[in-house]
Amino acid sequence: MSQIVSLQKALELDVARVGGKTLHLAELDAAGFQVPPAFVVTTDAFVEHFQRAGAGALLESYASPGPTQLAMLRDHQLSPELVAEIARAREALARRIGNANDADLLCAVRSSGADEDSASASFAGQHATYYYTGAQDIPQRIIDCWLSCWSSQAIAYRAANDRSAPRMAVLIQQMVLAEVSGVVFTRDPTEPVSERLVIESCWGLGAALVDGRVTPDRYRLRRIDHRLVSTKIGTKRFKVTEDLIDPEGTRLEAVPRHLQRRETLEPEMLQRVAELGAGCETHFRAPQDVEWATAGGQLYLLQSRPITTVIAAAPQVKGRWVIFKPIIENFTEAMTPLTIDIVRRVIPRFGQFIDGRFYINFNMIKALVPLDISDAQLADLSLMRPRVDADVPRFDYRRVWLPVLLGLMGYLSWGMLLVRTRHLPSQALAGFKVRCAAVIADDRLDALTATRRLFYGASPFAPAGHLAFQVNVSSARYFILMDGLRSLLARYAPDFDPNLIGSLCVGSTDMLSTQLIEDLRTVAKLADSNTTVRRLFDEEPAETLSARLAAEPEARAFMSGLEGFLARYGHRGTREMELAAPRWQEDPTPLLGMISNMLDATQSDDDRGTNQRALAERALVDALPNRLARRIADWLIRRIRYYAALRENTRHFHVMALTTIRQKILELERELISTGALKCPDDIFFLTWDEITMLRGGQSDWRDVSILIRTRRVDHARLSERMPPSTFNIELDPREADATDLSGYCASPGTAEGIARLVLDPATDAALRPGEILVAPYTDPAWTPLFVNAAAVIVEVGSYLSHAGTIAREYGVPCVVDVEGCMQRLVNGQHLRVDASNGRIQVLSKPAIEPAP
Repeated sequence: MSQIVSLQKALELDVARVGGKTLHLAELDAAGFQVPPAFVVTTDAFVEHFQRAGAGALLESYASPGPTQLAMLRDHQLSPELVAEIARAREALARRIGNANDADLLCAVRSSGADEDSASASFAGQHATYYYTGAQDIPQRIIDCWLSCWSSQAIAYRAANDRSAPRMAVLIQQMVLAEVSGVVFTRDPTEPVSERLVIESCWGLGAALVDGRVTPDRYRLRRIDHRLVSTKIGTKRFKVTEDLIDPEGTRLEAVPRHLQRRETLEPEMLQRVAELGAGCETHFRAPQDVEWATAGGQLYLLQSRPITTVIAAAPQVKGRWVIFKPIIENFTEAMTPLTIDIVRRVIPRFGQFIDGRFYINFNMIKALVPLDISDAQLADLSLMRPRVDADVPRFDYRRVWLPVLLGLMGYLSWGMLLVRTRHLPSQALAGFKVRCAAVIADDRLDALTATRRLFYGASPFAPAGHLAFQVNVSSARYFILMDGLRSLLARYAPDFDPNLIGSLCVGSTDMLSTQLIEDLRTVAKLADSNTTVRRLFDEEPAETLSARLAAEPEARAFMSGLEGFLARYGHRGTREMELAAPRWQEDPTPLLGMISNMLDATQSDDDRGTNQRALAERALVDALPNRLARRIADWLIRRIRYYAALRENTRHFHVMALTTIRQKILELERELISTGALKCPDDIFFLTWDEITMLRGGQSDWRDVSILIRTRRVDHARLSERMPPSTFNIELDPREADATDLSGYCASPGTAEGIARLVLDPATDAALRPGEILVAPYTDPAWTPLFVNAAAVIVEVGSYLSHAGTIAREYGVPCVVDVEGCMQRLVNGQHLRVDASNGRIQVLSKPAIEPAP
């Protein structure tokens, strides 16, 4: 009996002989889908080969061969008869495709396990695939596919899913020279009940996407009619090289700058991919995970398997934990393993990382906060949510002793700094930049030592400007001052609207986040004043604009202004609390998008914040006639304004420290890639510091970490798609639910109506038109330019004290934060009414035509 059959003949065999992947593709090929031609080496050959090699025992157990046996099995060649049969099948495949010279035919050699792609287990990514394989290499690649049955991850997956002993067929398929490839999930696997399908795409082969090595473009469409709901364009910095003859070589090559942020799918092809996924789901009568590729205008179906995983349940965690809001409100994605490891080594031990996010020990908070309130109320307080009741919490005097004792101890160690930062000059923190420059220049300092040097400071008696992290903690006293102001006004000015308190406390001229906007406007004016530069902004794609401007003599004044801006703010960027995130100084393309947005925008009302402050001050004069209370209130307002600006400014220097650490890490990564210890850029962020140290010292090599990196990349991508729970093992009070309207918490008062504009990434979604309502998952300083034109701001994760709230109050923009599910429930083009003062968002009408995000 032949051990090789064509894809068409495979339909006549059962899954035990051809494997799940092959059988599915054979069905789809017979149903008329465009599947690349292929033949399959059946599991009969698999069994015979290992029995002939004296390894028959491996076929009946979960056991893994040891290193010596594995080396022997890798060297054990296929039988001459099977090699000859493979050669004949390959020649027949070449004739079918129309290759006059079959030597030019390149193939993909793909595993097809007997249990693979079943309804209960997919084995996705557990078994090997080899691309661009020539005739002479096919026999060895078949053996390598077979041996992947005994990789550590495949054994663990098989045992966890109660699979039988391994059996594997191998699919040899025409290699599609993919221009664009990706996956389509016909039901969003990140949502428990989903009415949307998800398409992810990247340049070149989809292996980089599946491995988690690139951030793909992500499209969400309605399942019912495939209308586009949202688009997130990834920064596709790398693609799988188009020649993988050396599987141990560097797998990735850089994507040209002008393509990194360009959409990979035109609207017509997007619809074709959606229809392809829907067709597979209809055929198999179950939601599908479909792999596809395009080449020469043709759309190819590469694989279709059931979606065996939906949104993962929250991890089982002992103890009670509440998420640390100051980090999560700056970006909701999971942190990378290296960022977690470095941060964990320097911060106090008052919490832990769970699924890539930092959580505080709730029991510790409860012991330190002597208030007579429920656990749910304390959790809301920890999440920086405003009190919904007017009652002032009572002290539990039986528990006051511990916080008082710790407070006294803290004052003994921090008291001098508290005094030194009461009237810190606005330029004092500039000394931290000098400190960062010295750390970068010192080759003796590695990334971890640099972290400790910048975080702790050289000495507690060093200039306060050198202690940015400690100054941030010191400035947090404005939380207490704000609560004092609220209590004072509640008692002596009961008619004063508490939502106006935020407007009273804005107006600092020293806040770097607002200075950033003014400085960027100055650069935009340079662009607007030069006809040539303005023409380039109007005509040139953002991806190539930077290179064109650099080469244009007429743009020298503009480029000089941009370089000056980068000298001050170049260490900033999107997701800037993450060490793996690129900075503006590395790639200014996002800044050029922001400048373009400023050029296209009409003049906005810059006086909104000033006008709101004046109205609030007049209201305070009318509501607070008591002169002594008024003097106390004025003092509190000045202090709050000062400390709020100080806290916001320290973030600027925190990020400067993180960028310094990132530069140290990138230097180390270049060294490891040059020695072959690492193969791909950014892989270093998916190792811990100890693992990097072993890699650098030669105690481990690329083979030891490659699977670990891949697994962590995939896990990180999965976790980053999921909004983390606010708490673990704490029952929160239920929030008011509404079938159509949404609710959150007021961060900046006011009302507004406008068209919803969902922005997932300010680097690619910079075109916010004046009067639109910005809807975002979170914000950080990279989002600040969008506030200028926004009629209102809606944020899924945030607080009154978050960046979104602080900047919205400065600009007088109504802002609602902590609006659960707003990125899923709202769509571009909806007409919204935002009543920020009461934390309400009303959907007035749906878009007549689904707009392109």
